[in-house]
Amino acid sequence: MTAPTKSTQFCVDCKVDDNGCLHLTGSFDVRVDIAPSTSELDQIVDLADHIGQRLKQHIATATINEADRRATRLVQEVAPHCHKHGSRPFTIITPYGRLKVNRQRLFDTTINKAFIPSATLWKTAQNRHIVASLARSACDTTQDISFRKSEKKLAQSVVHTFHVGTP
Repeated sequence: MTAPTKSTQFCVDCKVDDNGCLHLTGSFDVRVDIAPSTSELDQIVDLADHIGQRLKQHIATATINEADRRATRLVQEVAPHCHKHGSRPFTIITPYGRLKVNRQRLFDTTINKAFIPSATLWKTAQNRHIVASLARSACDTTQDISFRKSEKKLAQSVVHTFHVGTP
């Protein structure tokens, strides 16, 4: 008897509409072959966790992109002299991985300067932002255990976030 071939397929579709508030719709499809074994339960739990992380990444990225477009539209409505001026890459570091989005830039003709409306609105840096929940987690970790242990645990968490969480 030959072992079944292993295959994993993951497909997600997420759309965000802006009707005054952000409205998310989406679906996902996962196809996975898990052979019966003593580690079957662990494989199923690990798979569910992985799928959850990927869904979070896709949903957050789609929603952030739409919120960025909304911020740009609002500024252009209030200040019609501001014109689109390309986009800038932006990385958001979350507990479930790095999200990479391109935030829209505007050029203000009255002051001859480009700016990113969502960076001003959300009070973030131009290139990278660590979300509050990850920062709080880091603070909680350092308060719960000694410095040496927390440093090691945070380093492992960051490595996991940057490598495993990347789509």
